[in-house]
Amino acid sequence: MSIPGHSPLAPAVERAPLADERIVVIGGGMTGHRFAARLRAQDPQGIWSLTVLGEETQQPYDRVHLSNWFSSRSAELLRLDTSVWDDPRITLVTGDKVESIDRAALTVTTASGAVIPYDRLVMATGSWAWAPRAEGRELPGVFSYRTVEDVERIAEWVALRERTLGRQVRGVVVGGGVLGLEAAAALQDLGAAATVVEFADRVMAVQLDQGGGEMLRLLVQDKGIDVRTGVGASRFQPSADGQIGSAVLSDDSTLDVDIVIFSTGIRPRDRLAREAGLAIAERGGVVVGDSCQTSDPAIWAVGECASFNDSCAGLIAPGNDMADVVVDRFLGGTRVHERKDDGTKLKGVGVDAAAFGDVNALSPGALEVSFVDPVNRRYRKLVMSDDAKVLLGGVFVGDIELY
Repeated sequence: MSIPGHSPLAPAVERAPLADERIVVIGGGMTGHRFAARLRAQDPQGIWSLTVLGEETQQPYDRVHLSNWFSSRSAELLRLDTSVWDDPRITLVTGDKVESIDRAALTVTTASGAVIPYDRLVMATGSWAWAPRAEGRELPGVFSYRTVEDVERIAEWVALRERTLGRQVRGVVVGGGVLGLEAAAALQDLGAAATVVEFADRVMAVQLDQGGGEMLRLLVQDKGIDVRTGVGASRFQPSADGQIGSAVLSDDSTLDVDIVIFSTGIRPRDRLAREAGLAIAERGGVVVGDSCQTSDPAIWAVGECASFNDSCAGLIAPGNDMADVVVDRFLGGTRVHERKDDGTKLKGVGVDAAAFGDVNALSPGALEVSFVDPVNRRYRKLVMSDDAKVLLGGVFVGDIELY
């Protein structure tokens, strides 16, 4: 039986509130920033030091709105509140990846050779962009869609190939989820043609039901983006100059392409934790309890790298809540993390779509009420309990006013 507030695999060790302690956060992303900002706000007079170690050269930025980079071409406009780093107790280190954790010595070692001691360690390493194995995936012109560096390289590549080829660049996005659709819209904004290839039978298959996915496909195609569902990318072939030239799909059809963007899901970045001997969930991620403490009582994990109830959250809201929980615990509180369904909203595509809860009405006795307007491209669906008193889920495509 696990003790509330602790990892089910960790000793139930109560920690005193912060007192001249050294805190280290591994990860300079949104969740690491949230932790630093909340600790500073909740304990303005506290005596402690906090070091945030970021692998990217950028200061923490808003990855949720990454596609906004294309309208400004400025990473600075995506930066999260920089006043956090003005606090003399807080040090932000960028461009220096943490290579190892020494749990016995209570230190972390970075790529530059720096050895940083800690009394409490918070892992906020996030996730990495997963892509299926496919022949030719390493050809020049194949990208992920995850970081500022990714979008900068995509924009540079499209401009270069357009100049070299003297025509419109042809792009393929592998993956029709939220980020995949955003990537396709970004290609359009860069002047390229875009085709989305999705192995499932509909776009946003994780978030939408069949009807919502079909309506979204029509709306996306109305924007000039081609959509191919029910097929995957089997292999890629080079062009005459050695760059990406074509994509062979699982139905044996071939698409001529000049750029490929993979947006096929994420996986928790748990390598450091694995190598340090922390408990790892069966499907990946650092095992934590409702206090976000790991199997080591001196280490906590928050955000996409943390596995809570055998599940890693891919949204920012759970990560923010986990960061808030750890701050509260550090200051002597008893707050616990509870996983909630915060829903998903499509952004940056010029098409309205949102969903939450039990969109496929899998709950026992669930009732469905749907409204479909194919002429005006609108789809609404509510899922309720059998007595129609509890709203269990909803899908909104083309009109998200009710969301």
